[in-house]
Amino acid sequence: MDVPEEAMEQERSALSSMCYGLTRDASDGRSVLGTMNDFTNALHHYDLNEHTLLELNQRFSEFPCGPKDYKIPRKEALHLLTEALSKPNDSGENQTSHAV
Repeated sequence: MDVPEEAMEQERSALSSMCYGLTRDASDGRSVLGTMNDFTNALHHYDLNEHTLLELNQRFSEFPCGPKDYKIPRKEALHLLTEALSKPNDSGENQTSHAV
């Protein structure tokens, strides 16, 4: 993905601490779990000795995801990162001037 380094750094920072908990409601939880199972089942069709985890991650980022209204994760991530960078910061300026 062609994402500005500033956006990647913001994302790394936001993901530096994680916690586990319940999803917002039961239907969301089933949907997320179903998608995780879909990805797990898809792995059975790949020879893990012939593909790196990065290659599989890139391939899976093109699979539509139910919890995201069947959007493509790679495209949705790029959209959300671009949207976050276009919001003004505390000084009223955009987060970055880089084109995405």
